[in-house]
Order: sequence, then structure tokens, then C-alpha cells
Amino acid sequence: MGKTLFLVSVVIILLFVSVGAQQSGNTPTKKFTKETASDLTVEAALCTSVVDREPVGKGTTFSSDIGGLYLWSKVMGATDTTVVEHLWYYKGVEMASVKLPVKSKSWRTWSRKRILPEWTGAWEVKIVDADWRVLKTISFTIE
Repeated sequence: MGKTLFLVSVVIILLFVSVGAQQSGNTPTKKFTKETASDLTVEAALCTSVVDREPVGKGTTFSSDIGGLYLWSKVMGATDTTVVEHLWYYKGVEMASVKLPVKSKSWRTWSRKRILPEWTGAWEVKIVDADWRVLKTISFTIE
């Protein structure tokens, strides 16, 4: 009886630890593929706005009171409708993931990320294709 109670206790503790890890956002890191080159190429810019489908206020260093930034992308080479994804990272932690459709051979699209004033320091945005191949990485700083 003592061993059974001990084993049941261990199982219950492990169950709570597992559920707690899932609820706290500790999810596995996304796996980027590098085996084959993508048919897609990307021009990209971080900017303060997008006007007439073009980036405005481009830069790599922004003030902490910026409020938000856009990642503008021009995706070229699609032969069929596909998607790209913008992955926003702050100090190595994923803060946002935005899937964007690509509907022609040359397609402009963008995502916006709200930036809180206390989120100063190193940021990075990765643009990946539908097969998780990294098309471009842009680093920037919030001061």
C-alpha cells in the first residue's frame, strides 16, 4: 500500500508540473529548415508606417516611445498562392507570429507589432516561408 501511494503521488506531481509548463507558455522552439533553398526572395524593412504599399520611416534603431513598428516585405518568386510568416523576437523570446498570404509573383505585405516603452533592447524579426525556411532576418534596437 505504501509503494502504491508513493507512485500515485509522484504521478500526480508530474501531471501538475506538466500542466503548469504548458500554461506558462513554455512551448517547444519552432524548427527552422535549412535543407533546401526557397524559391522565394524577400526585400524587407522595419518602418514607422506604410503608405501606398511602401515603407516610410525606415530604420534599425527606434525610440522607446515609438508605440509600434511595421515590417514591410516584398516577396518575389511565388509560383502559386502561399504564405510567409513574420516572427517578432524580443531578447530571444517570440513576441508575435503573423502569417501573411502571398498571392502573386511579386507581392507586398506587412505586419505591425505594438512596442511597449519598457521593451528596450535587442529585437529581431525573421521572415520564413511555408516550409519554415528563413528568408530574411532583421535585427533592430529599441532605446
